[in-house]
Amino acid sequence: MPPLNFQPRFAPLVEAGTKRQTIRPLGKRTIKVGDRLVFYQGQRTKNCRKLGEAVCKSVERIKIIHGGKMRNEGMVWFEIDGKMKKISLCELGILASMDGFTSAEYGFRAKSEFLAFFRTRYGNRFEGTVIRW
Repeated sequence: MPPLNFQPRFAPLVEAGTKRQTIRPLGKRTIKVGDRLVFYQGQRTKNCRKLGEAVCKSVERIKIIHGGKMRNEGMVWFEIDGKMKKISLCELGILASMDGFTSAEYGFRAKSEFLAFFRTRYGNRFEGTVIRW
């Protein structure tokens, strides 16, 4: 049962069942379809709490490559069956929303917040997996 730890900002969404995916960097342990996932917030602290459990329904590779002159510009590529596919701005908005990035102005702000989050944490290039449950 792979444990997944969530930041405080995402914990209520996981607990409520509105966040049904997470994007994680490639790691030592590979999560597979059918794995039972256990969700936590504050893992490895005295304030750790379990948010829930679910079964992994899909795992897809993702690359986020930042480019352009503006800080939040970027390209998002999905790798499915070893083939890369650039996703549209609409698909990027859906991906951002599913991952817990929302705003009163759905659309550009959610996409910008999503891309800025990954650029701030991982630099101009991120490679990982989209895990859905």
